Amino acid sequence: MSERRTFMSKTCSSIAIRICALIAVLSCAFSLYAGIDPNYSLNIKGRLLCAVAFVIPLGIASILIAHRSHDENQRQKIYHIFWVILFLYYILQLGYMLFFASEFARQNHNIFDGNYIYNLMLQWEYSTNLIPFKTINLMLNAYQIELSYVANVNLLGNLAAFMPFAFFLPKLFPSMQKPKKFLISMALIIISVEVLQLFTLSGTLDIDDFILNMTGASCFYFVLKIPVCKRMMKPYKIQHIIG
Repeated sequence: MSERRTFMSKTCSSIAIRICALIAVLSCAFSLYAGIDPNYSLNIKGRLLCAVAFVIPLGIASILIAHRSHDENQRQKIYHIFWVILFLYYILQLGYMLFFASEFARQNHNIFDGNYIYNLMLQWEYSTNLIPFKTINLMLNAYQIELSYVANVNLLGNLAAFMPFAFFLPKLFPSMQKPKKFLISMALIIISVEVLQLFTLSGTLDIDDFILNMTGASCFYFVLKIPVCKRMMKPYKIQHIIG
């Protein structure tokens, strides 16, 4: 009876793992399709739903697989793979939204149409902002003229966009556990993104984007340093990629 119960438990677990993995794969595939097909695009809510439909089933599958092993090192390897996949998924989604998402007006110019230099000069002259808090003040004023959606996307979106780096970088790269190295690395990453957006004509070079991105990532980094948060994450400790 005990063996039969164990067999049934393993069978149900295997079925659940396959179903969760299938849901995660389909969600990821649909998200990629929506990004590739120029005639179809997902709004922010749609992308968030796809992310949830990817992360939760993948997490459940990882937990089920880990619980089937009695070796603690093996469990940690499974969690490690889960977090690495999650980080890569986040990078892909962030890259799409920063450089390709039509819903964020990322396809206004074709850099291969022969007018690249002219368009780059226009982008620099009319879209670049090097004055701190200028765009932030404009977005705050937008709340007063019923443009709250635009303001939320710009302010809250920029605050949240790079927050996951505060979790993933220190976990995957041990040197990033030192605040100085993390902050310098984040500054370089965000500056690189801003410069790439300018030269690919996919976005504006705006110092306020840097301020918001950096603020969001830094605040989340130090929140995760709080002892209670560190204790909460301890069961899901992952191995370092480097070091």
